[in-house]
Amino acid sequence: MILIQEGSHDEHRPESLTCHSILELPLYSSKEVMRDRLTTALIPDRGFSG
Repeated sequence: MILIQEGSHDEHRPESLTCHSILELPLYSSKEVMRDRLTTALIPDRGFSG
């Protein structure tokens, strides 16, 4: 399940609730920002928020 968080900013990273299979994404201003934040979250030692 993917949840979109309204009222969030481009600086926020995605959040993961793995025990519930939930990915929470901020409402990014563009596809490029979303792609960058998701790519950064997948880099080892950077990770997701939460």
